This record gives sequence, structure tokens and C-alpha cells, in this order.
Amino acid sequence: SLPGWLAVGGDLRGAFVYNQVQDPDGPTVAAFPMQAELVLRAELPAGLSLLVSGGVRAQVRQPDELVPEQNYQPVDESRFVSREHFVMFRRQSKGPYVKAGRFFVPFGLRLAEHTLWIRRDLGFNLMEEPYSLSFGQVTDDEEIHLSAFVPDELRHMGGSETGVAAFYERQLFEHSGAVGAQAGHIRHRTAGGGKG
Repeated sequence: SLPGWLAVGGDLRGAFVYNQVQDPDGPTVAAFPMQAELVLRAELPAGLSLLVSGGVRAQVRQPDELVPEQNYQPVDESRFVSREHFVMFRRQSKGPYVKAGRFFVPFGLRLAEHTLWIRRDLGFNLMEEPYSLSFGQVTDDEEIHLSAFVPDELRHMGGSETGVAAFYERQLFEHSGAVGAQAGHIRHRTAGGGKG
């Protein structure tokens, strides 16, 4: 068994494709991994904790094929990736916290399917996590989060937005319902490198 201060987990998603559209050679069948990564979380002294995820980027197309920009194909120096790594200060499981590192800010919808436009076109896909600083308060009945974020300037993976976001949620009817509100201000980088 692991020591009490360490937790180990992982994320594994696969895909299976069966495609038969008037192909004289028969159907196309394929199975492949969509996501495979290891996640470590360590409880540190004085209310601090550290979370790090890591995995290896896959190669979908053959290297000689035309590869469009921003499709997350690996290059030699970026084959190993960590889409989330952050340190958090929280004295108890509920109450105030401060969190800094690479993670999605508490904002928007978290949907599993990458084909949905909310994930595909709004910057909520895998490897699009920004570097963020978040403050918040979480209780049994409500939570509030204030976050500021910047893009990954070292590896230029994911979105190029800089901004701030606020999120509030209140549980109702003995936790059988909830209401919430969120707001944000985002600056997009234009093609010339400026802000839009």
C-alpha cells in the first residue's frame, strides 16, 4: 500500500472505429488510445499539496503526411507532456484555497467528448490548459472561484488567451439542485502577435 500522503492514479480513454461506407475492400476497423497518462498527488507539510500528470504524445499521422498547425502532433523535444501540474494551499478539505500552475480554471463546461463544439472551439480540449492562479472558497453549500490565466509560453501548446474568470455556485433543495453564475474577460492574441 502507498503512504498516506501519496495518491497515484491515471486517465485512460480509448476509441474503436468501424467504418463501412460502400467500400469494396470491406469495412475499416481500428482501435487506438485517445489519452493515457499517470497522475501523482502528494500531500506536503503546512497545508500544501502537489499534483503532476504526465504522458507521452501519440503520433496519429505518418511523419511525411501534411500536418495542419495546432493539431498537437509531437516534435522531438515535446514528446513527453504534462497537461496539469500545480501546487495548492488548503488547510482543510473545505474552506479557502490558493492554487497555482497549469490547470483549467473553474469556468465553462467540462464535457468528455472532444467533438462537441464547447470543447473543440472554446479552448477546453486536452493540452489546452493554461497557466493559472486561482483563489476560492468551497463549502458544502456554495463555492466561489476567482482566477487569472496566461497561455503556455514555453511550448506554445493550446490556446493563446490571457484573462480572468469568476465562478459562483449555490446548492439548493438539499443538494438536489444548484444555481450558478460565471463571468470572464479574455484577450486573444492575433495572428501578428498582438492582442485582440
